[in-house]
Amino acid sequence: MNKKITKYAISSLVADTVWCVDFNWLQSFLSAIEHSDIMSLQLKESKRVGFNTSVRENVGIIELSGPIFYRSNFLTEILGIGGALQSISKEVYLLSENEDVTEFVMTVDSPGGTVTGVNEFADLIKRVGEKKPVSAYVGGTSASAGYWITSAANEIVVSPTARLGSIGVVKTIYPDGDDDGGVVEIVSSASPYKRPDIKTKDGRADQQREVDELAEVFINTVAKNRNVSPSVVISEFGAGGILVGENAVKSGMADRIGYFEDILSQKTGGGSNSTPGINANADNFKTVVQGENIMNLSELKAAHPELYKEVYEAGVAEGKKGDSVVDPSDLIKKDEEIASLKQTLGAQAEQLSSLEKRETIRAEKELAATAKSIETALLATSDIPKRLYPKVEGRVDFNAHVENGVLNVETFEKAISAEIKDWEDSLEAVTPKVQGFSTGGADPSVGDKSKNQSDIDNCVERMLGYVTIPE
Repeated sequence: MNKKITKYAISSLVADTVWCVDFNWLQSFLSAIEHSDIMSLQLKESKRVGFNTSVRENVGIIELSGPIFYRSNFLTEILGIGGALQSISKEVYLLSENEDVTEFVMTVDSPGGTVTGVNEFADLIKRVGEKKPVSAYVGGTSASAGYWITSAANEIVVSPTARLGSIGVVKTIYPDGDDDGGVVEIVSSASPYKRPDIKTKDGRADQQREVDELAEVFINTVAKNRNVSPSVVISEFGAGGILVGENAVKSGMADRIGYFEDILSQKTGGGSNSTPGINANADNFKTVVQGENIMNLSELKAAHPELYKEVYEAGVAEGKKGDSVVDPSDLIKKDEEIASLKQTLGAQAEQLSSLEKRETIRAEKELAATAKSIETALLATSDIPKRLYPKVEGRVDFNAHVENGVLNVETFEKAISAEIKDWEDSLEAVTPKVQGFSTGGADPSVGDKSKNQSDIDNCVERMLGYVTIPE
C-alpha cells in the first residue's frame, strides 16, 4: 500500500480523537504515522492477537491484547493492531448467558486506546461479575483504558513484572494538517469551540477542560470498582504514571501476585487440560474445535461411561490401581456420603439409646409389679396379721432373682416363703409370754383384752429390734 495513502488513512482515523492510553505508546504510534512507518506496528508474522474469547472447561476466557478501539477499523482488520470493543462485547455477553460457563478469566495486555465505548464495556464486565466471578490477569501492561476495564473485575491478579496505571486522558489534533501543507477550516461564529485553536490560551483551556472531565469519569469509575475514594486513585494509583507488580498490589490497584495458569487451575478444579481452539462465535455462539480435543478422566467418564469402566478395570488388572484412574470428584462425593452417613448414624444411635432407656425403665416396672403381686399373694395365705404386712414387704430383694431380665419366680417364691415362716415362728415364740401379763388369768380372752393386745405389739416391736428389752 502507498505510504502516503496509508498515512492519510491513519491520520484521518486518529485526528481529533480522545485517547485513554499510555503516553509512551501514543508517542510511538503518532511518530510512526508522522514518518509513514505505520507498518512497523503490525504484529510479527501477521499473527493476530487482538480481542478474543474462548472456553476452558467451565471457565470463559476473555483476551484483550493491544490498543483498544470502539469499532473495527483499518488498524484492527488490516494490520492486526488491537481490537474492537463493539465485537468483543457481544461475545462476552453470549458467554455470560451460557449456563456451562460459571466463571471468567480476563487477560489484559493493553496500553489503552480510545475513550469511546470503554466505560460501557467496563460496566458490562462489572455486571457479568455480579452473576459469575471475573478474575482479571495482567501479565504485561494494563494502562489507561486497559486498566479502566481491568478495574471492573472482581479480582485483579498481576505478574511480578506487570505494569498498571497511566490513569488520564489525551486528545490528538492536527491543526496544521499533513506534510502537504495542511488543511484550512472555517468554523461558524456561533460555534467557537467546534475547532478551537490550541495555540491560544482559550483554545488550550477548552481542550484541558474536556480531557479533565473525561479523566474525572475514568477516576470515579476506577474508585468505585476498587472500593476506594477518588482521592486515593489520584494519590496512590500512580498519578498518571505506571506502577509495576508488587507496587501495584501495595497501592491497591491489584489484589495479588499470580500467574494465568494458576488462576485457571483454581477455577477449573485443578485440571490443567484445556480444550484448545474453542471460540465463542459472535453470531450464533457455536463452538469450533481446531486440533485434537484432549479429554481428562472427568470428561471421559461423563461422555463415555462404559469406556471409562473398561479403562479402570484394565488398570486394576494390570496392577495400576494407583495410577490416577480414580476420579477426584468421585472421592469428594464419597467423603460427603460418608459424612452424611455418620451424621445419620449418630442421630439413630441417640434415638436408640433413648428407646433402650425407656425399655429398661418399663421392664423394671413390670418386674417390680410381678414381684409385688407374688409377695402379696403369699402374705395373704400366711398367719401374719395384715397390719404387719408393711413390716414384711420388701425385705426380700426381687432383683437378686432376676436373670437376663427375667424374674425367677420359683426362687423368689421360696425366699418370700422362708421370710414369712421366720415371722410366723417368731410370733408363736412370743405369744405365751404375752399371755402371762394378762390380769384375767392364763386365758387371753378373760380380763383386759386391750392390755393383752398391747403386750403382743410390744413383743413384736422388740423382736424387730425397734424396742430395747430392759434387763
